[in-house]
Amino acid sequence: FVPVVFHKAANGVIIDPSSETNSVEQGAKVELPLWLAQDLYLRQAISISVPACFNQRTRLEIQADAACVDLKSRSPYFYEFGCKIAPLGSLKVTSSWIEESKQCRIHALSSSLGCLASRPSKSNRSNKIVSNWVGDKTIEILLLSAFKIRYKEILTKAYTAAYTTASKFLTLLTKEESNLYEAAQVSMSAFKKWRMGGPRLQRASVLGRKRRSFE
Repeated sequence: FVPVVFHKAANGVIIDPSSETNSVEQGAKVELPLWLAQDLYLRQAISISVPACFNQRTRLEIQADAACVDLKSRSPYFYEFGCKIAPLGSLKVTSSWIEESKQCRIHALSSSLGCLASRPSKSNRSNKIVSNWVGDKTIEILLLSAFKIRYKEILTKAYTAAYTTASKFLTLLTKEESNLYEAAQVSMSAFKKWRMGGPRLQRASVLGRKRRSFE
């Protein structure tokens, strides 16, 4: 799920089964499944804020020591999730959405003084979320930086770490990283088996043939 803000009011939408209404007001902040949020975002009906697993705190922790960050608790599919939402950051707000936003501001200015005090604040908060998300191209950098550092640590632990040390380390890994760790262990196991007496490299039979004499 990802946090979103609706730019338009929507009827016939059941987001919360416990809600007394089946509508969503303009400016409402809810969480939607990624597949639904992507479609509504492309229709310019919502804005998507950066999910918590990619927030500033996570970025600072990865910069400090990426290998020790518990990415699993943030998102079991941290990299896959990031690869799906990162392309949305490269999309730009279209002119139609800008025109719609202007109309909303005009409508707010024509409302009563009581609404005048509240409407702009919602609009400002919504615009802040859009500016923090649309054009945000740092998620790709975050994913690459985290993976490069943790990839090396995963292979090192898989090849050399004792079971007790590795068990603690495994609790920090995402699903993708766990698969990588298991693959590395299988590879190391096969290498050790070969080294302890498995099939050795043999000279190709063609190399053992005598050269034909041209005398």
